[in-house]
Amino acid sequence: MRVLVFLLIPVNLLFFLWAGDYFRASGQEPSRLHAQILPDRVKIISRDKPPLMPVRMPKVPEIPAEQPVAQRTSEWERPSGKTCLTLDNLQTVEVTRVETLLSKNFPEFRAERTQAAVKSNFWVFIPPLSSRQEAERKVGELKRLNVPEFFVIQEPGPRRFAISLGIFSSRDAAMERLALLQEKGLHSAIVGERARQPSSISLAIHGPETQSGPLRQALKNALSRKVLHSCPPPVT
Repeated sequence: MRVLVFLLIPVNLLFFLWAGDYFRASGQEPSRLHAQILPDRVKIISRDKPPLMPVRMPKVPEIPAEQPVAQRTSEWERPSGKTCLTLDNLQTVEVTRVETLLSKNFPEFRAERTQAAVKSNFWVFIPPLSSRQEAERKVGELKRLNVPEFFVIQEPGPRRFAISLGIFSSRDAAMERLALLQEKGLHSAIVGERARQPSSISLAIHGPETQSGPLRQALKNALSRKVLHSCPPPVT
């Protein structure tokens, strides 16, 4: 057993020398240096500090070059040296007054008419009764039938003592109201068209800008309650 122990000592010593590459030729480094991959290309980028991460700059959106002032054009430009004035909600007699003023004192100007659409109203009503007493008896009947809204016309005229049961912008709406009243038991009501609203006219007056001042003053004197405006741009 002792002989075996003494034999293992030199064997272990030889294995240690072989593992440490002490048997290679003199002047050469151990094999651990040969195992490095391209050691001459290794560069030190920092000493005792963490390496700096690359910073990505945000993309700045491109701003289009501003258009030169000389090249800018508005959406609508009035012809040079011309003016346009407008008057709204005129009645026929007022239009005649303005046109007469232009033809006599401002012949360089021309006026263009624009007629507004005529609107009609419809009403549900009980035709005019013969006397105030008849109207009062009919009012009592309406109350017994629980009719929610009604109005007795008192003003002198062809509609005096008629009873209005509602005014509507369309005939269909008036007919719906009449049907509800008939369901309640009221059968003397009818639907009719009220007097149409008077149509209004707008005037656009075109002419030289140099005379717009005197024209404005003349129109203000002729139509003191009307407001004069500049014409709006045309619709494209």
